[in-house]
Amino acid sequence: MSILAVYGVEDLQCPRRVLTHRQDIETELAAMGITLLPAEAPAMVGAQRKHECHGAPAYEQPEERIDGAQVFVCGALERRIERGRVRLCLLNASSVLLIALRAGDRLTLPAGLSQCMLPTPGDTCSWVDTAAVESALAYQPVPQSALVMLAPLEV
Repeated sequence: MSILAVYGVEDLQCPRRVLTHRQDIETELAAMGITLLPAEAPAMVGAQRKHECHGAPAYEQPEERIDGAQVFVCGALERRIERGRVRLCLLNASSVLLIALRAGDRLTLPAGLSQCMLPTPGDTCSWVDTAAVESALAYQPVPQSALVMLAPLEV
């Protein structure tokens, strides 16, 4: 991971801050209960589910918006990016975080965060979620979320 964009919930068109230093990124993520895991950290053991998504062809240059059907919540888990590049968007009460992730990145996520995974245009990405219990792996749709108003930074 190399970039974290922080948006205020009052303005989802332009990030308030864009962080590129790992220590700054880790501090911001820790405030939301998220931990970046080093590559040498042992993998979580438990139930697993693999996901894959495809970005729109890069030559189409569509205006990117988040579809409400892409927003979900799940239980506490570890997410490992296996292939490609993806942007993880997370919503809490005061901010939205957009995290650029690539193959090999791992992080732990707390339960209940509204989130969506946006593949980089022209890229196919896959990730594996691991949780202590199978029920934590279920992606529950969020009927209405402020994330649909986000203009995601292309990173």
